Amino acid sequence: MIVFLLACLLTYNAEPVGMSGSATFQRGRYNTFGFLVDRTASSWQKESVTWLLNGIQYKQVFGLDVGDMDTWARLVHAPMYILFNVAVGGGWPGLPNYRTTFGKNSSMSVDYVAVYNS
Repeated sequence: MIVFLLACLLTYNAEPVGMSGSATFQRGRYNTFGFLVDRTASSWQKESVTWLLNGIQYKQVFGLDVGDMDTWARLVHAPMYILFNVAVGGGWPGLPNYRTTFGKNSSMSVDYVAVYNS
């Protein structure tokens, strides 16, 4: 299960609606994750952020969905960075318990990372 990067980005940028969501992926195989920021629209309300899993769109948010130009600008017009994290515990998803997987079965294997700008 992955949680949209959107939840973190919009919370950091004081997005008032609290948008989030999730998508399920198959464990034990390589998956591709994509994050597309489209700023080609004529207005900030029509700009979009799209999340892809294995080439299939699973979430899209438009500036109009956020509803605030300053918040949207902080989200999509500011520099971004990539963070890879296999974390255990904390406020989300909570403290480790009997269902928590540790060791090799909780690892992340990254074949490559690419950033494209056009």
